[in-house]
Amino acid sequence: MLANQDTFDTFLPLLLGQTKPEAPLGKSGFTANLSKYNYPGYGDGYIDIKRIAAILRGEGGGLNLASFSALVPEPDFKVQIGCNPEFNRALFEHIPRMVFGCRALSGSSADVEMVLETSTSVAETLKKLPNPIPDIASQEDPMFSMGIGVNLPELRTAVQQLLQFIIDNNEACPDMNTAKLKEIMPKLNLVLNPMISGFHSFVLSLDNLEMGEDGKPVMDTIRASAAAEMIDPQGLVAMGGAFLPSLTNLEIKSDGAPVAVSLEGLPVALPGLFVAIKEKRLTLATGQEAEQRVKKAIDSKEISEQPLFWLKYQTDAWVKMVTAAAKAKSKQTEISDEKVILDLLKQYEDMAKNLTAGVYVTENGLALREVLVMD
Repeated sequence: MLANQDTFDTFLPLLLGQTKPEAPLGKSGFTANLSKYNYPGYGDGYIDIKRIAAILRGEGGGLNLASFSALVPEPDFKVQIGCNPEFNRALFEHIPRMVFGCRALSGSSADVEMVLETSTSVAETLKKLPNPIPDIASQEDPMFSMGIGVNLPELRTAVQQLLQFIIDNNEACPDMNTAKLKEIMPKLNLVLNPMISGFHSFVLSLDNLEMGEDGKPVMDTIRASAAAEMIDPQGLVAMGGAFLPSLTNLEIKSDGAPVAVSLEGLPVALPGLFVAIKEKRLTLATGQEAEQRVKKAIDSKEISEQPLFWLKYQTDAWVKMVTAAAKAKSKQTEISDEKVILDLLKQYEDMAKNLTAGVYVTENGLALREVLVMD
């Protein structure tokens, strides 16, 4: 227990359960605040960001303020963003709580979630951000896959609105460099220019890669795919000619038909490369059966729950690859604790077979979800 002597006698009975609080959690809204999530009841809870911010500003009351005063040696200590208390209150009205809980739990998997709750106006802005992501990772169980789907023009608008909100409420505040913020706002239009904002989504799937006895990747074993949704896929292929000259004169029709790409001049020795374009989708694949995988990817459906960002990886596959590299490294440098390294990797592998994580926009705000499969 952390408290000064003056408040020790007050808090100790509360901590030991000898004295009851003014109101039980059931009446404080704890249950009601979590009921809309329908969590089964494993480690659920929330952090009241709005109330904590008020306490840090010195505006709290009751037991909360007393607890904070007991921990802080100087009673006049206050924390706030900028100089305007009204700005602080308005800011945390938009992000009042952080909720966490387990959406599902079994003997072999756990689905957990953390939600940053937002105001209605912020939630409506967030709903405009997700773009559909092609689900090419569903074609196989990849070693690693990741995807991102963000409406970049809407993201630019949202960031500009946030900066303007900060500027309007802290114009005369020496703690906030509003002049710098004003300089940043027009630069967002340059960073997210029409060429960049023309990208709608991107997904990469690494299905296989093995390590050699020297600890280096064996490129003949690679099997990978990628897909992107954009306004002008033909233009992107033409720009790729700066890195791979064979793309310059490559004729790719927008009918989804795979086209083989010459790899002459490419610094990395890939085992073949195929590309296809269909409407606004560009797909690539390398390795075994690359042509067939390009065909599947070009017609693959979109991820059902549209995440802003999403990744998945097989723990056992990565441990196998890293273990091979560790063994090769130990032979080269005569590392004596190779067994310790391998034991740690084995423990990591035993913790989870694979992990899926993603950032989603929900009706309640912004959610981070993770699914751990243990067996």
